[in-house]
Amino acid sequence: MTVSPSGDRTVVRFHQEWLADAEERAAQREHWKGVVDRVADALAAR
Repeated sequence: MTVSPSGDRTVVRFHQEWLADAEERAAQREHWKGVVDRVADALAAR
């Protein structure tokens, strides 16, 4: 996971190696999108 500034935003990137195939890669992408959405929702509720 990397966190870096990008103008007036912050970019969070996740990198996973040794995924079996494109299907697993897509599943992990959806998983992390969901995690980031839940974090954003929690922060917005503050």
